[in-house]
Amino acid sequence: MNLFREIQRKVKTARLTGDARTAYAEGRIAEALAHARALYSFDTENPWANFLLACHHLESDRYADALPHLQRLSEDWPQDAWTYYAIGVCFDRQDQPRAAIPAYRQALEAAPDWGKVLKNLGRDLYLSGEYAPAEEALTRYCEIMPDDKEAHDLLGYLCYRLGKYARSFAHYERARRLDPLNPKLERNARLLYTRSATS
Repeated sequence: MNLFREIQRKVKTARLTGDARTAYAEGRIAEALAHARALYSFDTENPWANFLLACHHLESDRYADALPHLQRLSEDWPQDAWTYYAIGVCFDRQDQPRAAIPAYRQALEAAPDWGKVLKNLGRDLYLSGEYAPAEEALTRYCEIMPDDKEAHDLLGYLCYRLGKYARSFAHYERARRLDPLNPKLERNARLLYTRSATS
């Protein structure tokens, strides 16, 4: 590629990137997406093109299509917690919890107290059979969001599997108080009360 064409390409990239960013900031999403597609057609590594195309695919529930754009974006924006969170969600929506775990861990490096990421990480660790790290992630999550009955219910099960019966009872009891009409939580709390009292 000669120097003149390279300069032309850089000018076009800068113009389309600026147009895409402006349209996105002003809420003109269709226009921003059109600029992003034009930009991506000759610069597949452009972060703004990848960001806007990833957002479009995510909003359309096309997680497999969003994933390569997000993975490319993570190379340009390595400290962006949202990008890693979105990668994790894409893997989760494709029933690949083990693949989502590293993405959620990366997100937590940038945003250590992001509750939704901690909950997703804990759930995926549980689904992958990693009970101790799952308990740790969900315990941190419950410190941030103490009234999540689902998290306390899962923590009750995890602690039971780890032989921590008193803690298991405490979580089941907390879940039961948050959802008093749920007979499953009532039964679990009652069974664990007996187990924790004799262990």
